Amino acid sequence: DGALWIGTAESGIFQFRGGNFTRLTVADGLSSDHINALWQDREGTIWVGTDNRGLNRLQKRLISTVSAK
Repeated sequence: DGALWIGTAESGIFQFRGGNFTRLTVADGLSSDHINALWQDREGTIWVGTDNRGLNRLQKRLISTVSAK
């Protein structure tokens, strides 16, 4: 949809769309603010790999986490 996703080492994820930034962090449901990887699948789901705390799935601002626990 034309959004730019930016993962950071300490500040979570930023999304840039329509001239505005939105930030997602642990407070929003991410497993960590240390982002190692971002990937978008064919359905438009954003997958976020963090620092050994889990894999997060973003779907329309809904965050799901998969972890070793």
